[in-house]
Amino acid sequence: MAPDRGRFVFVNQLGHKAEDLASEQLAALLREESVRLLDERDATTIERAWRRMLEGLHNQLAEQATHDALTGLLNRTEFDRRLAAALSNPQRESMALLWIGVDHLRMLNENHGMAAGDAALIAVAQNLRRFVEQRQAQAARIAGDEFVLLLGDIGEDTAAGIARTLCREIAEREPQW
Repeated sequence: MAPDRGRFVFVNQLGHKAEDLASEQLAALLREESVRLLDERDATTIERAWRRMLEGLHNQLAEQATHDALTGLLNRTEFDRRLAAALSNPQRESMALLWIGVDHLRMLNENHGMAAGDAALIAVAQNLRRFVEQRQAQAARIAGDEFVLLLGDIGEDTAAGIARTLCREIAEREPQW
């Protein structure tokens, strides 16, 4: 057994913390045979667990590097990368880029607190996400109060209709804070 350092931390297959046990708790579980120690004969099991843990951590880091933490939408860097790829595609169809600014966010934050401003931003993101799910589109939060929606394979009239619908739905939404 490892030198007693007081606590043992266990991770699940995705690399997330699953247990945090004192040495006495671990000893009791070993006596009950609820857990067992792995040794070099269990190398494939250990390797699979490490691989899953690393894949889970990689996926978490990739999500953090490409998505806005508050809204879950793409961040500006990832959106710029995807926009450049779409524009360089010789087979691309027509596209529309909608820019959405949240008016008076600073005043909302000052008068009602940051939680109110965050709620407003999340509400806008939810509206945008619905359009992403319905059609070939990508949405991003590109600045504190600015969003973009890239619509692929779309005509000008349809894009204008989506812009009007989106503005109306965002304006009509009851604030939740």
